[in-house]
Formats: sequence, C-alpha cells, structure tokens
Amino acid sequence: MITEKQLVEQISQYLQYKKIIYRFDYAADVRLTIGQAVRMKKIQGEKKGFPDLYVFLKGGKTIFFELKKSKSEVYKKNGSFKQNEHLREQLKYHKTLKDLGFDTRFIWSFEMFIDILKLYTGDKK
Repeated sequence: MITEKQLVEQISQYLQYKKIIYRFDYAADVRLTIGQAVRMKKIQGEKKGFPDLYVFLKGGKTIFFELKKSKSEVYKKNGSFKQNEHLREQLKYHKTLKDLGFDTRFIWSFEMFIDILKLYTGDKK
C-alpha cells in the first residue's frame, strides 16, 4: 500500500507527462500563520471537505478526486460509507458538485485514477 503523498506524486507526474491541466488543493496540509489563516478563510470561505484534486479535460470536462490511502478509509466492510465528520463533509461536497454536473470520485490507487481518466479521454495508454 502506498501513502497518499506517494499517490499525489504519481498522479502529478502522470498529468504533467500527459500535459493535462490539474490542481491539487493542499492548503489544509500547509501550516499557516494566524494572519495567513484568517486571510485564507476570508478569501476561500469554509472549504472543509472540498476534493483534493481537480482535473480539467478537453470539451469542458472537469473531474474532482478525493485521494485516500485505502478503500477502508471510505467504506465499511458491508460497502456502506463510514460515518465520521470528515467523510460527511467530503460527501456533502461530492453531492454539491454532482448536482452541478461534475464527476467526483474517491480513489486510493494510481490504477483507479488512470482507469477513470481513460473513461473521459479515450486514451488507451
């Protein structure tokens, strides 16, 4: 099993290689001064649960990804979603984005990412 950090690096390298525009939202992982945190909240509002990665494709398609280190971070053994505040916030954003017509996905491997991307690009590689 790879770490989320390793997954981020693999995906970043692939997207750069393919020249696909993307954006990782890692502001939550950055230590800010109190002043910077206050300013960030004023600018962005409360964004707890917003997906980690946005991928912009031809034809105006955008896919949002929430990266996890394993399936067990999202799902119980019976296949239902786990119940915790962080996951509820993420699911809320997923629903909002889906209601706007965007695709949102939880992923926990590079292979999952590639398979989903191929659905949109038709890329066989």
